[in-house]
Amino acid sequence: MKMSNPNHGLFADLLQEALRSQQDLSAVERFSREHEEGEIHTQSRYYKNLIPLSLPKQGEQYGFEVDLDSCTGCKACVTACHVMNGLDEFEVWREVGTLVGGSVELPMAQYVTSACHHCLDPECLTGCPVKAYEKDKVTGIVKHLDDQCIGCQYCVLKCPYDVPKYNERIGIVRKCDMCSDRLSSGEAPACVQACPNKAIRITVVNKQKVREDCELDSFLPGAPDPTHTHPTTNYKTQHALPRNLLPADYHVVRPQPSHMPLVFMLVFTQLSVGIYIVQGILGFFSDYQIGSLAWKVNLISGFITGILGIGISTFHLGRPLLAFRAFLGFRTSWMSREIVVFGAYMASGGTLVLFLLIPFNNDVNGWVNSFHMVTIVFGCLGVFCSAMIYHDTPRPYWNFARTGRRFFLTTIGLGISGVFFLRVLSLGFKTSTSNLEILDFPGNYLLPTLMIVGLVKLLDEIGFLFHLGDKRNTIFKKSVHLLLGPLLQIFAARIVCGLVGGVALPLILIMDRGNAQSHGATSFLSFFLVSSFASLLVAELLERKLFFQAVVPPKMPGAIAE
Repeated sequence: MKMSNPNHGLFADLLQEALRSQQDLSAVERFSREHEEGEIHTQSRYYKNLIPLSLPKQGEQYGFEVDLDSCTGCKACVTACHVMNGLDEFEVWREVGTLVGGSVELPMAQYVTSACHHCLDPECLTGCPVKAYEKDKVTGIVKHLDDQCIGCQYCVLKCPYDVPKYNERIGIVRKCDMCSDRLSSGEAPACVQACPNKAIRITVVNKQKVREDCELDSFLPGAPDPTHTHPTTNYKTQHALPRNLLPADYHVVRPQPSHMPLVFMLVFTQLSVGIYIVQGILGFFSDYQIGSLAWKVNLISGFITGILGIGISTFHLGRPLLAFRAFLGFRTSWMSREIVVFGAYMASGGTLVLFLLIPFNNDVNGWVNSFHMVTIVFGCLGVFCSAMIYHDTPRPYWNFARTGRRFFLTTIGLGISGVFFLRVLSLGFKTSTSNLEILDFPGNYLLPTLMIVGLVKLLDEIGFLFHLGDKRNTIFKKSVHLLLGPLLQIFAARIVCGLVGGVALPLILIMDRGNAQSHGATSFLSFFLVSSFASLLVAELLERKLFFQAVVPPKMPGAIAE
């Protein structure tokens, strides 16, 4: 009697299942066959069931609706959007990501297609310094005005969904506008028409319901907090999604662009403001009073440094010749406010420099002191606006507590070190100059202050590394992984330079100050002061570079990392 092989039945079942799966066409194959057989029309006017038949009423607007159950991740919508809008090779306005979760017994991978969500409160619109965005009053579609854009890329930082894309070839930002021209003619947007499973459609949404849904955080698992902008895209499904769904790229962190023109702009403008502040304090001492050599050197250097920083910042713009428009968004944009305030700062500082041409007397001195105070006030406001630019983005790494603290400490530290450096330039290399004349009376206070500021900054940055012990994979923990991973060399160089220029050398000068009079020449002291300033300047430039590169931006779920 033959014994039946139990594996034979299992093999037969697997074979039958494989044959059945081969007979089931994919979504793209089904769409292609139906198209060849004439069952599908090529013009979008035949997709009227996927777009609204009437305009939104009061309290309503258009919004995307995505059926997660029908999305297969085929990226036909991505291709259609790319072709229809004539995008450059690596430019995308619609992307497809993946959510993964479930259990070992029942794993799940959910594809997610996303583009601009045409939010109720679009941050790209409020942050733009030149008003290059507008929200249609009837349809609610958020449009980008290409002709108005100067390519500052602030909207890229402001949008929590990584929607605006900077095009280096033409120097402006562009994004999805829901194919508004096609919609106005009764045609379906490219992504809607291209989807073989009709997973994307345009619907009319109620604004109040959108706000309520966002408060319940029912937007999409793994997506940024919807209460920030109130996105109108509706992701729907008939199935209960696992609670542990996470973006497929959740654990992937990459250094962000360094934005080097902004690095130099921030450091140089803060150095400029710092010099004006320190000179204002030193104005009570005879060597730094109005008309003295130190007074003239400090004011001129502060003005030149500020102009240099603002000038370098224009290299960050895609269309710098249109930068004069930056005041247009003053009511809502912190970038616009920063530009206007620093413009006033440089005008006031330039007026101070003009006073160098006027013979000084008591009447003129009053005006000089007034303009000096006004310049300091505008400078501090400018540094505050710089910090608010980044605080106003949905990036916790740039919150005001950290950013404002670092920016103002940089201002004070570089200001003190810069004034000592300028003192060396104006006096230090004269053979008749003594060491005490270089450090003079304020050195008793400025050197310890410089050391304290440098030490506080270093402890603040090193203390941030303790987020590595966070139990959850928080935004801060991801930034630490960047600092200790691909950015480790820059981070280490920043710490070493900051320690040398902001702590070690000032400490040596403080300890040696008692013997300063015994030195026959000033070369030793001058070298230490110049080295301290150079090291500190390099340290601050590296710190500001890390400021941009170590941030983890919010975004929609991405694809599985290769």
